Amino acid sequence: MDRMFYGCSKLTDLDLSSFNTSNVTNMSAIFRGCSRLKELDLSSFNTGMLQKATGMFGGCSSLTTLDLSMLDFKNVYQVSDMTKQGGSYGAMFDNCSSLVSLKLPQFSDIITNFSDMFCNCSSLTSLDLSSMNTSRALYMSDMFDGCRSLTSLDLSSFETSHVREMSYMFAFCDKLTSLNMSSFDTGRVTDMNGIFQSSHNLANLTIGENFVFVGSEYNLPSGTWYASDGTAYTSDGTTCTIPSNKADTYTRR
Repeated sequence: MDRMFYGCSKLTDLDLSSFNTSNVTNMSAIFRGCSRLKELDLSSFNTGMLQKATGMFGGCSSLTTLDLSMLDFKNVYQVSDMTKQGGSYGAMFDNCSSLVSLKLPQFSDIITNFSDMFCNCSSLTSLDLSSMNTSRALYMSDMFDGCRSLTSLDLSSFETSHVREMSYMFAFCDKLTSLNMSSFDTGRVTDMNGIFQSSHNLANLTIGENFVFVGSEYNLPSGTWYASDGTAYTSDGTTCTIPSNKADTYTRR
């Protein structure tokens, strides 16, 4: 079912209730570019054998709600093929710009690439990520880039000890004020460029003892950031004086 409805940009309705998907292993880009599709019922899908969901809903820019909580993703190992050089299929939800409600499946622990996963999901106001398993993740670049309506994000359940790339992870999250990264271990991260770029309203940042700022252009919003004990640190909009490996919630005011 790889690219089955790819680019069906005039499709507005789709009845999939008669489909037998019990042996399907690849649904990459199956609905990618179905830009007029406003709703999609996948409750009849059997995804027990599914391995690839790369770019599955990418570019479904008219979808407003999507419930995937009933799907079996225990064997899925690929949801994105995005790299710094681009990708062939994209990421699972990239450019779902009208999506306001998203219920995720229980993800497997074998996914390594989450880059661009929610990139330009600009209408999402909240996101429950408790079903995501990032224990083997290597790439998270642009993961929430362009999530312009999110106001808070709790990533305290994320395991990031193997992650290498986090560039632009929260870039252009215009309304994001609170971010919990308390579980983040960035010891292996080599690229954090622009991780907070243009997220100008970020005012509460929680980091843990294994969080290290990497590089010199991570773009934490400029201003004075206060630790819980009142100690003041500064950011010039590019780098900051907040110490690495010091667990706390830092507040900008």
